[in-house]
Parts: sequence; C-alpha cells; structure tokens
Amino acid sequence: MTSAGLVRALAITQTIGYGVLHYSFAVLLISIAADLHTSVTAVTGAYTCSVLTSAALAIPVGRWLDRHGGRLLMTGGSLLGAGLLVAWSQVEALWQLYAVQIGIGVASAASLYEAAFAVVIAWHRPQQRSRALPAVTVVAGFASTACSACCPSPGG
Repeated sequence: MTSAGLVRALAITQTIGYGVLHYSFAVLLISIAADLHTSVTAVTGAYTCSVLTSAALAIPVGRWLDRHGGRLLMTGGSLLGAGLLVAWSQVEALWQLYAVQIGIGVASAASLYEAAFAVVIAWHRPQQRSRALPAVTVVAGFASTACSACCPSPGG
C-alpha cells in the first residue's frame, strides 16, 4: 500500500469507526434508556465506562504498537467492534449494555485515533507526517456530522 493509500484508508475507517462506536451512542441514548426502562443517566454511565476503558488501555496499546505495529491490533479491534455492535443490538438489560460498552472501549483503544496515528507515524517520514496526520484528523472529524445525518435522533 502506498503512503497516500494508507492515509485515505485510515481517514475513511476512522470516520466510520468514530461514527458507529462513539457518535451513535448519543443518537441512540434516549431510545436505549426507554427500551431498557432506565434513566438516561444510567445509560450514559455505560458510555463513560467505555471511554475510561479506552483510556486505561492507552499505555498497553501503545506498547503493543511500538513492538508489533498496527496491522494486527487495528484489525482485531475493528472486528471486535463490529461484533460488539451486533451484541449491542441484542442488549436487554442495563448490565449487558455496560458489558458491551466496556468491550467497545477495548475495541476503540485498539482501532481509533491513537492506534491510527501511531501507524501514520511509523509509515511516514517526518516531512510527510505534517500532512498525513491532519488529513486523517480532518476527514475523521466529519464522523459526527455523517452519523447524525445518517441516524437522526428520534424526535430530532
């Protein structure tokens, strides 16, 4: 794969990844709370656990990336994320939502910005990094817009 191809692939996959793993939660929040017969606060706690899990894994993921690169880790994280989205669609209890969101935190740590940036840095010379990193960031920055356009919130 060329350097430009890598940047394009990461930009697209980061946009999709953030859209489905993170921004979809806000879009679905009210519906999830209603379906689980619980409060928005309780449901939001599950997302908080996801973010905290991802943060807690930052150092181990960084060490893995330094030693082994990103291909296996990002692929595994993406597959885990896809499986967890299927599991999320089957959640019937609040504890299940928490379990799925903690798993999404693991998938996020392995497949989103932090891992992608490490891959960009490993693949590009310093002169190219100043263009490659912002390119991935700018394109993936449209994830919230794309997700909210594709998945409008109920009543919104």
